[in-house]
Amino acid sequence: MSTANNNKISMYKWIIRLLPFTVVSFLLIYIFLPPIAFSASFGRSHVVHWTDNRGPKFWPAFPMPPMGCTNCHYDDTPHHGNPYQFADTKNFSETTVCDNCHSKNGAFDGVAMAKANWDSGIYTGTNYEDLQTGKEQWCTTCHDDVGSVINGITAKNVAGNNIAYGYFIGGHGKFDVFCTDCHDTTLVHLDNYAQSYDAEADENGSRGFQKGYRLKLIDSQLPMDIPRTASYAASQFALCYSCHNETKTIYSNFNNFVELSSQTNYHAEDDMGGGNSAHLLWQNEFWDSDIDGNYQDSRFSCPTCHDPHGKDYDDRATFSMTRKDMGIVHKREVLRVSGYMESGDWLTSGGDLFCFGCHNYGPTYEYYYQLGTPPPEVPAFWTKLDSGNDVITPTYGAGGTLPGGSFTSYALFGEIKTGLNVVNDNEGGEFPASNIIKNNDTIEFWYIPNFDFSGNTITRYLFDLYYDTNNWIRIGVTNDRMDFRIRNAGTTYTLTTTSLTWQAGTPHHIVCTYGPAQAMHMYLDRVEPSYSTSTGLTYLGGINNLPQYFYIGIQYNGTLPANGIIDDFKIYGYQYQKFESALFLFSKMGSANQYQKFESALFLFSKMGSA
Repeated sequence: MSTANNNKISMYKWIIRLLPFTVVSFLLIYIFLPPIAFSASFGRSHVVHWTDNRGPKFWPAFPMPPMGCTNCHYDDTPHHGNPYQFADTKNFSETTVCDNCHSKNGAFDGVAMAKANWDSGIYTGTNYEDLQTGKEQWCTTCHDDVGSVINGITAKNVAGNNIAYGYFIGGHGKFDVFCTDCHDTTLVHLDNYAQSYDAEADENGSRGFQKGYRLKLIDSQLPMDIPRTASYAASQFALCYSCHNETKTIYSNFNNFVELSSQTNYHAEDDMGGGNSAHLLWQNEFWDSDIDGNYQDSRFSCPTCHDPHGKDYDDRATFSMTRKDMGIVHKREVLRVSGYMESGDWLTSGGDLFCFGCHNYGPTYEYYYQLGTPPPEVPAFWTKLDSGNDVITPTYGAGGTLPGGSFTSYALFGEIKTGLNVVNDNEGGEFPASNIIKNNDTIEFWYIPNFDFSGNTITRYLFDLYYDTNNWIRIGVTNDRMDFRIRNAGTTYTLTTTSLTWQAGTPHHIVCTYGPAQAMHMYLDRVEPSYSTSTGLTYLGGINNLPQYFYIGIQYNGTLPANGIIDDFKIYGYQYQKFESALFLFSKMGSANQYQKFESALFLFSKMGSA
């Protein structure tokens, strides 16, 4: 027998004289056998609960007799196999004592998983260091939308509700990357710290980034060199680059979204020597890597902006795994999910995160819009056009008058809506032009024509802002095409679509935007159409003079009515940047139920494969 085991017997011989035979047997098994053998007679999961770092350590005071049993049972005597010794007097299948630590109310039922694997165990290996194959979702039973609470610490939500957001919806799990592909299950898991990683601690110690987040070593080296203090080197991002392509990640244009299998394209190219605009190359910018309020503990790294788990953002999946806690607000635009930065710090050069060093006017601007831009769901002007009161007192902006027209119902994605039906001369709505910005703006509404576009030869006015013969902005129907025109100082700039096949009674969503950021653009049912004339695509302005009023559904002089329903009319007071908008733009959003129905119905808009 080894010297170590002799010492153990000497240390505990007084215990043997005092304890019952069953307890002595229990102790001897524990002393001389490895944990995996010790657990055979007591259920493999007992050891995990008593002493293992993956459990709550109910028996931390070894060599004292087995303690902590009363966390689940009503006494501390051996009773494995007796189904009625749980503290709530219920049997194993019905007891609720597991519920306190193993959450059963989230997306993943931790109680059901734990009970099903009580004897066989979740982990394997001599010290239970390996998560068994086929049980990779075990981690999510604690880390979901209703996190488990162990020793007073709530597990972080990374798996989400598994419907709208979370690891398998918006994170790496969506691409079949399991928790154990990045995390090392042999490391201490429960350490009584709500935030294990501490930037001030030893980088190689138990609270360094690697052990704090239980990450695997990459070729015996740290997976991520955080906090970053040195100049950029690929080795500082070894874990990320074990899957991602460094060259494409660093050097590709931000909106070059290609190669989904390798996920390699999230940062803008810039001067690689100075590193003023490519995130990972900045040498003088810092962030709060351990979320302790000190914003100067690390230079930027991948997790500055990206959460690989696709964490919760208001019960939605994040966009490109971007982080809620970095002030990134996520919106759903016409063609994709996008966002903007909500904190003033993100705009300041030398501030916490100078996002607009990359995300500024130009090709990268497609995905984020300028700080200070009003959120799209709060337009400058919005009349729902449900009734005459919506004309006199709109939801936003200055009210107007109703020369004529009727409020008529129509069907939109299974919901009954109401809009202003304009079919005769001298009808429509009249509103103060003070609701309009003359140099840049965005106009959005629904239109339900009462005629087929094919074969149409009559001009219809849907919006008219007329100052004089040389200055106006108009949106309408010309023959079988949608027409958006701006005439400024005697020169006309046009966007006229190719022929459309819209039919009577079908709702269509229309957005027209103009201004210096991206010139004139039109979006019909979420997509930009083909244009037969496109001088407007290069015109970076509006009109020099505003009239007193603008008109909805009719020309300024009371002629050429829309011959259809205009509904949910909005003006935003700024130009969309590549039409970064939200679902709120597509519906009156009368209720959460309406929102859900509408979101699911977006698939009907076009041939696109997804919303």
